[in-house]
Amino acid sequence: MANDCSYDMQAVAKTKEALERLLSIMKYEDKEFYIYRVRDVYVNMEPNTLESKGGKLWTMKLAGDVAWSASAWVKGIPDPNEKSDTGAGYTNLVELCKTLDIGVEIWTSEPGMCFQEHILINNRGMSSYDTTDWTVEYDEETDDPIEDGGFDNYGSWVNPEEIYEEK
Repeated sequence: MANDCSYDMQAVAKTKEALERLLSIMKYEDKEFYIYRVRDVYVNMEPNTLESKGGKLWTMKLAGDVAWSASAWVKGIPDPNEKSDTGAGYTNLVELCKTLDIGVEIWTSEPGMCFQEHILINNRGMSSYDTTDWTVEYDEETDDPIEDGGFDNYGSWVNPEEIYEEK
């Protein structure tokens, strides 16, 4: 059985429908696309709007688990001939961001394999992927976490306009 890597994602789009479609894809309900081994996805923050320099943007926050790591969401090679049970073709978030006109920022942590990841993909599919070593243990008396390594800014979100990167 694969290790579970927890993730938090902020998605940004020009339309609420694009965000709802992303959620549908991550739930393996879409007929056209699926992505690498999403084990669990739930909505942390329902879609809402904000005003930006280019007009209205929609944002939504998701969380859940992915098998092993989210690196395949960036580095996986799309293969429309690799089909899911619904007939959807395999893709990655880079291609989805271009297709759906969305941007995403993702933070992951996997204590069993001792790493954290930070992913940023804009609506044109331009991405960055960083990973770092990270361990967490718990104080036996207080149950407080004791972390070593990891990102200093873990869980700090980029401005939604920067995630979407308006043209």
